[in-house]
Amino acid sequence: MLVRHNYEDEIMRIAGQLCSLAAKNGDSNLAAQTELTLAQLDKMSADVLEATGNRISGLATTNLAALADYGITQADVAGLDALTQQFDAVKTAPRKAIATRAGQTKTLPPAVQSVTSLLRNHLDKQMLMFKKSNPEFYAGYQSARVILDRHGKGATAPIPTPTATVQK
Repeated sequence: MLVRHNYEDEIMRIAGQLCSLAAKNGDSNLAAQTELTLAQLDKMSADVLEATGNRISGLATTNLAALADYGITQADVAGLDALTQQFDAVKTAPRKAIATRAGQTKTLPPAVQSVTSLLRNHLDKQMLMFKKSNPEFYAGYQSARVILDRHGKGATAPIPTPTATVQK
């Protein structure tokens, strides 16, 4: 996914400069927090990657004045924060879609009951008028009212078994 790739690249760019700063200043704590590889970022879950991006952003903000010599500005940190928000939106999009569909599916049974009631209590009763006067029309209506339950994808009709013929 392109968003994740861009996010990882920006984390690496800023973390690399922080790591250089840490080496120059002999700050082993900062070095340990910023020593990252792309392979490590690729293996991280989405939540851990996001936490890493937030950690790098926080460290960059704390060391912003010293990072000016390394080409990192407030705009770079704001860009990382924007990528963090973009990544978070992409990360949670499938979950939100599933929740939305589940909510919509739960509203179906009452709607189906309402339509079924309307058909049975009104239209079916009105169609009785045509049972004798127009039997073909009535039979067509009855045929159209049959509900076929296809049981989802891939349902197929059973294959008929051949019947044996008796020769004389």
